Parts: sequence; C-alpha cells; structure tokens
Amino acid sequence: MGLVAGGRQLRAIVDGWPSEGYATGFDFLDKKKVLFNPTRVNGALLKSNKDHTILFSVRSEKLEISVNGKAITSYKGEFVRLSLPPYLRVPNEKALFLVIAPKTSYQIDRAVLTPVKGKGTILK
Repeated sequence: MGLVAGGRQLRAIVDGWPSEGYATGFDFLDKKKVLFNPTRVNGALLKSNKDHTILFSVRSEKLEISVNGKAITSYKGEFVRLSLPPYLRVPNEKALFLVIAPKTSYQIDRAVLTPVKGKGTILK
C-alpha cells in the first residue's frame, strides 16, 4: 500500500517476498527494504479463500499495520527516514496508491479512507 506520512510517500507491505518466508513491514526505512529493516515481521498473514481486513494507520508520530484486528508491526520515529524507490513514485505525492506485485492476484472488495483529524481531500 502506498501511504503518505509527514508529506512523504512510503510503502507498507503485507506478505511480500514469499520466497524469503513472507515479510510484512514498512519498506525503505533508512533505504533498507522490509527484508533488512526492524519493521519486518516474518510469516504469511493472508490465507487463500479467506476474507481479511488490513488496516494501515498513519498518525502524527506512528505508522501501524494490522491484519484482522491484530497489530502486526509499527514504526515510531521520524518519517524522513522512510522513502520509496523511484520506480514506485506516483506523480501526486499526496495521493495514496496500491502496489500489486507481479504474478500475484487479490480481490479487493472494499477500500475505506477514514480521516481522523480534519477534513479529508479527494485528490485526482
């Protein structure tokens, strides 16, 4: 999931790198992939043919990934430490975006954005 925190684009990954035993976390923390940074949590979280709720929380000082109501990993620190590889950037740096890896398939039944503070803005 492409998120924005502190005015910076970043990527939250759930069940990435199956060949490495699956990894969930925040990518490019100090320019290190999820595989090599402290937000990594190992193991598959999403099971085939089951419904899942994934929650990505962005707060003023903390990011969190939850799956089915269970907190999986978080990052608390300066958002300037997070980045994206250039090939994933989207033109509007304030926009949320989805990244689907090659050779994977998902069915997304619903996506909801809930502003916690202030009024949200729809970006085009």
